[in-house]
Amino acid sequence: MDVEAEIKEQLTGHFGVDEEQVRPEATLAELGMDSLAFMELLVILEQRAGVAVAEHLSDINPSTTLAETVSRLETVLAAAHGATRTAAGHGTGKAPTGAPAREARGGRLGGAP
Repeated sequence: MDVEAEIKEQLTGHFGVDEEQVRPEATLAELGMDSLAFMELLVILEQRAGVAVAEHLSDINPSTTLAETVSRLETVLAAAHGATRTAAGHGTGKAPTGAPAREARGGRLGGAP
């Protein structure tokens, strides 16, 4: 997901923010985003990304810039997708979480001789 493009699309389309106002240095307050509107934006982004993000962004406030918000969201989404891939065993070279690891000799479980 292109976080910046998605946020810009939501701000202009859903929230009616003038496109010229949507600049990286603009604060959420300058964009007319109070805490309720910001939570609504997060719900929309969570639905699109399939990842819960609101609980990780509690420190974002009206004086946070759009660039800072985008950066934080990208970090949270990347971490969530990385955790999902790791939990599924993708790209780690390890068995998925919860799967038994087999000992190299004899294929025994739990390291029993």
